[in-house]
Amino acid sequence: MALVGSYMLGSCANGAERDKGTRIHAVQSWKALCGKEPGRRSAGWALFPDQVKPLSDVNCPRCSKKLAKVSA
Repeated sequence: MALVGSYMLGSCANGAERDKGTRIHAVQSWKALCGKEPGRRSAGWALFPDQVKPLSDVNCPRCSKKLAKVSA
């Protein structure tokens, strides 16, 4: 899977997932470049086509730094 911009969905506690993340990470497969992974109560990454963000929207500082190294 290619790198995509994505954010963490909320917890599965109530089905609404309203506590989603605001930081957009560069995600490949199930792990972000910064090392962030979904926890055991998380709904995972927002990887549906209408939720995926372009890599230019990545605002995680650690992912941005690693993305700059990869693209250079």
